Amino acid sequence: SGGDYSAWADAEFAARTGYSFAEVGDDPERLAQLGAFQSSHIAEYAAWSAAQWAELEPDLPTTMSFEGATARVHFQLPLVEAVFARTPPTFYPTFDAYPRDGPPDLPLDDAELIRLFTLVRSLGYYSARYNRPFWLWSTANSWGLAQASPQPAHIADAVANGYYLVLLARQTGGWLQGIAVWNYNVVGQGLYNDTHRTTYDPDTMFARVSESFPRLRQILASPAGAARVLIVAPNTFAFRLLGVSRTVDPFSFRSYEFHRLAAFARNNVPAAVVGDLTGVDLGQITAVVLLARYPQDLTPDELQRLRAYLDRGGTVIAL
Repeated sequence: SGGDYSAWADAEFAARTGYSFAEVGDDPERLAQLGAFQSSHIAEYAAWSAAQWAELEPDLPTTMSFEGATARVHFQLPLVEAVFARTPPTFYPTFDAYPRDGPPDLPLDDAELIRLFTLVRSLGYYSARYNRPFWLWSTANSWGLAQASPQPAHIADAVANGYYLVLLARQTGGWLQGIAVWNYNVVGQGLYNDTHRTTYDPDTMFARVSESFPRLRQILASPAGAARVLIVAPNTFAFRLLGVSRTVDPFSFRSYEFHRLAAFARNNVPAAVVGDLTGVDLGQITAVVLLARYPQDLTPDELQRLRAYLDRGGTVIAL
């Protein structure tokens, strides 16, 4: 995750655009191009590396583990949809999807869960649209259960994490191939030998979470649903923000406030975030929520699609 302003990245950007990072200036179009470049470079690397592996071992699926802590806050750094759209069929994206994906001294809160529900439903939508399997990491350790916080989570939260991940992914048609739980001792995230005092016994945690696996497998194989609401959060706005801020750290970047979309998370609405409407089939969509801030955030083609959707009786919620 993150941006890249190295000399090598600057040279590549100049080769593509004809101007360097320093020459972007205040031009809105150049700022958006810079933001798009920073948002896409990790997805491009994933596509390149997966293609190398596919050449060596055509039947071997490959993956990279993407930062779910930041993907739930913004869909850039890297561009989440591009991880599905621009990689070869042998590439299966993987995201961590803990209830609290961050330092264990921070408690769980509604905002984190609302963002997580929105992200997982969106991953399911991308998986269905691009016919791509994906994997998620669920929690059973102090990192994802906020054990060092004033309100630590417990075994039930770990079990629930697995259940709602598979349910949310299938709700929007996602081809969730599996969930990885036991990431032993990776950056202090192991179940055993944890440095934090935990509210749970590790052996009991292992037993209870493991007991849920057969049911999770049943849900993974259940009939897929489909997204019914699309939340259009134009990438162009986020790209301009990236270009202006020159952000490298994905944890500090902010674009849209997805935690305010509580109604969809709390009322079981299969809603997914898209960055644009290019090539999107609105035939089965019951409502479009448009988060565009400025007229230039939408292309003429997108405006035409929205007007045609309205003419057919569709619902658009917008400023």
